[in-house]
Amino acid sequence: MIMTDLELCILQSLDGEDPRLLPFIPELLEDLFEMGSDPKLIEKLLSEHGRLPSEADILDLGCGKGAVSLHLAAQKPWLILGVDAMPAFIQAATTRAERMGLSDRCRFELADIRTWTTARRFCAVILGAIGPVLGSTTETLLHVAPFLCRQGKVVIDEAYPKDGVACGSAYRSRNEVFLSIEQAGFRLIAEARSDEQVRIAEYAAMFAAIKKRAQDLSSRLPHLGEVFEAYVSAQAREFRVLEEDVDDVTLLLERI
Repeated sequence: MIMTDLELCILQSLDGEDPRLLPFIPELLEDLFEMGSDPKLIEKLLSEHGRLPSEADILDLGCGKGAVSLHLAAQKPWLILGVDAMPAFIQAATTRAERMGLSDRCRFELADIRTWTTARRFCAVILGAIGPVLGSTTETLLHVAPFLCRQGKVVIDEAYPKDGVACGSAYRSRNEVFLSIEQAGFRLIAEARSDEQVRIAEYAAMFAAIKKRAQDLSSRLPHLGEVFEAYVSAQAREFRVLEEDVDDVTLLLERI
């Protein structure tokens, strides 16, 4: 199976490697709505420290199934635009917005966030657990800077190795992350963490759901069993690192 550059990017952003896995990603992640970011944590940061106007325009890049966008729209009078390249995710988000009666203030667009552009300027851009899709932290912030109004805010998820833990090149130290932020022309306004025990319980539930879906697929498609098993193993390794080796943090940044 030959994948396009976009398909490869989507697969890798969801921790997949084998091209044969791509058509089954929506089913594997069927039971997951919040896919990495904590909507309540992001709302708290923006509400308490964002100094946003009452009808702020907010852009959610790599919005997934719209968990953060829909939560913000349900709690605040803000106008939200979510963008993601996964058709099944955008369909799920749009359907949920209609069901919640939020489609007038929260809409979703199918597009490659690496090339998507707009003349619209936003009070805040959310980058929730998108990983290196847009490059390094510096490259990511420089990419989204043109979408921001003056003194616009960015919410971004980061993870640093815990003290004494060596994570190789996959994760950078806190000092390295903040140097990248400064180099991009941003400064830290506030940061927040989810409760560790709650987060670990959520990871366990997410992994169990993915494993169950993979087992169901393996039963139906035994010739692809090794593909699904490899994905489960990769997810197990990733969740272990998130639980044991790194500190997750959500940062609120301001463009200088």
